[in-house]
Amino acid sequence: PSLRDSLAQLRSGADIDAGALTGVLRGIYPEFTDALRVASDDPDKGISALKALTASGDPFLAAESSYFLSRVLIGEERFEDALPHMERIRKEWAKSSLRAGESLYYQGVCNAHMLQRTAAADALNEFVEDYPDASPRLIGAAMDLIASIERVHRGSIDDVAPHMEFSRRKLGLEDTGEATQE
Repeated sequence: PSLRDSLAQLRSGADIDAGALTGVLRGIYPEFTDALRVASDDPDKGISALKALTASGDPFLAAESSYFLSRVLIGEERFEDALPHMERIRKEWAKSSLRAGESLYYQGVCNAHMLQRTAAADALNEFVEDYPDASPRLIGAAMDLIASIERVHRGSIDDVAPHMEFSRRKLGLEDTGEATQE
């Protein structure tokens, strides 16, 4: 069956797993399978391989590649680089992806690590409200992160610790710009 036939079968099911499309795409695109394998062994090479696939003319492959690219970038603490991919999945490829909910969750995670607390709380609250059938693990993690954002008081140790972590991460990425200095 074609990709569209396989997707139609997935969408007609009562309970679709967000990762169901991954297997279909792996079967159709060996380069996608290779990129995922490389990403698990060598993140830098995986980032390059997945980034190339995000330019695919097949929006399903482009969206799924973008999702996995963003997950690798998050794993490498490159939240600023991951965020646009999450937004693109939700906006540009909304009809070609089963990952809108997860993308919104990870968008909130990226915002939180970038010290954009209002944006993080907004994304995470939207995730919890709009995707109540998402993975209970992600719903729980979103609620925990929302609670931790809400209890931060400016100047408290709970406020200073994330700033120190932000600085550590940015210095590790050799980013000594204004945000890191602040």
